[in-house]
Amino acid sequence: MNENKKFNLALLLMFVLVLTLGAYLFLSNKESSESETVDMSQEIPMSELGSVYDPVIDEVDSENEYQGRVLAGGDSPFIEFNKEDYDHALASDKIIFLYFYAKWCPSCKAENRDATIPAFDEYSGENIIGFRVNYNDRDTDDFEESLAENFGVLYQHTKVVIQGENIEIYPNTWPKEEYINKFISL
Repeated sequence: MNENKKFNLALLLMFVLVLTLGAYLFLSNKESSESETVDMSQEIPMSELGSVYDPVIDEVDSENEYQGRVLAGGDSPFIEFNKEDYDHALASDKIIFLYFYAKWCPSCKAENRDATIPAFDEYSGENIIGFRVNYNDRDTDDFEESLAENFGVLYQHTKVVIQGENIEIYPNTWPKEEYINKFISL
């Protein structure tokens, strides 16, 4: 009976140790991802992006016709991502706004519905072209994967603003007002 108590005590101690180690790893991972979120609003020169910034230089269609489905906006449209429209946007003088979106992500759906689309519909400027880029879901193609990798996108709902040689990365969700303020500041 004494052996049985020792075995049960050893088993209990191992369980507590595993549980403590698991909690430590979970919390340390959470803290590191929070610090990444804070540090990711950054500017990156276009020259550091390698093959992503290698647009097919064609004339941009003067009638603003796009290959992708226009989700919102007028003179500054928000379009479902496709490489052809992205290449045309890179060849233009417009500011490019990329929103990395996953169909399975509830916060992406809410932000897209309540903030991104209404902000593009409300914005009256002509200097921005936005793209909803598939991220980490079944609709994501190889080019979208490489785009996310080259911009260092770690999370869905990340936003990337490309303005000439400058790139800004924003990993947090935004309300509509923050989109509008960002658009106006560009």
